[in-house]
Amino acid sequence: MSISTHEQELLVKVFIGFQMSSEIRVLLGKNSLLQGQAAHFELELCEAHYQSKSYYGIFLLNPIVFMKEIQQKAEKLQSFIQKNCPDISLDSSKIMIFSQVFFS
Repeated sequence: MSISTHEQELLVKVFIGFQMSSEIRVLLGKNSLLQGQAAHFELELCEAHYQSKSYYGIFLLNPIVFMKEIQQKAEKLQSFIQKNCPDISLDSSKIMIFSQVFFS
């Protein structure tokens, strides 16, 4: 969702991902092909920060989001990470969903 003010534009995005641990950061860093493979699966992986913690996942591009879409994207993200980084155990990591507001 995008809202324009006189001087700035606000953009609200929904993030789906999991909390980044040092172990996960190292394993993701070893997989240099991950971003290219993610693009093929229509996943734009990124790191986001929320409440002083780092998360790894995706922002939904559509401003109108339904719960079914969130569930599908969360499953797709988890499946993709586990397939391409089998050493990462996401079973113990909860998939987190939160919104963020961006100013431009």
